[in-house]
Amino acid sequence: MTLNVDPIVRALGEGWYWLGGVTLGAVLVRLLLSVLCAGVLGIERTTKKQVAGLRTYILVCIGSCISMYINQFIYEMVGTGDMARLASGVVGGLGFLGAGAIMLVNRGRVRGLTTASGLWAAGCIGLAIGIGFYTLAIFGTLLALAILMLLPKAEVLFSGRSPYFDLHVEVESREFLRDLLSAIRADGYRIGTISADAAFDGSSLACYSFTVQYTGKEKKARACHRELLGKLSALPYVVHASDNA
Repeated sequence: MTLNVDPIVRALGEGWYWLGGVTLGAVLVRLLLSVLCAGVLGIERTTKKQVAGLRTYILVCIGSCISMYINQFIYEMVGTGDMARLASGVVGGLGFLGAGAIMLVNRGRVRGLTTASGLWAAGCIGLAIGIGFYTLAIFGTLLALAILMLLPKAEVLFSGRSPYFDLHVEVESREFLRDLLSAIRADGYRIGTISADAAFDGSSLACYSFTVQYTGKEKKARACHRELLGKLSALPYVVHASDNA
């Protein structure tokens, strides 16, 4: 029995070993599995109204699968070659594609990091399918889907307990920065980093992003966050205050 065979194929028996070779049936199975695995991830992204949805995920996974299958075909046809060459090129291309999904939107927020990571994961799943590693592709898809669907709730839970906040504040002019810093520090907050948004240069407003830490013990972190935002929004020289998540 050949040891270098996918666990699922091995469990099915030697009659299914054709799934690991270059055959018409293997081609169809790998392409259909690419559509299925990428489809479940793409549907989740589509329901979240992300820029990269069902079609994008499927195309990325199919393309990666085809690239890896070409590697296997070349290797079996000529008996030599680097089986990882096209795969490395695909991974580099996925990074470029994922970078295009990351956007800086209004008020200093960055969006698309999860979508970019999902595209990269979908491409890697396609590589696994393309080389016939069905077990890794299927379990990788299920794990990625669980992460996309379940972990956002955990992130909200843990972020609500964190004493660290990212704030976005717009004031009427830069001359109010000192007063703004004093207002933040007044109730037991420590300021970690400050950055000014260059996009507001030349305008009548000044925009700042802060990382602050609540150092007190008597309040819960989430309540502190809401109170700080409310206090800053009520200041006469503050035009807008929000979290920078």
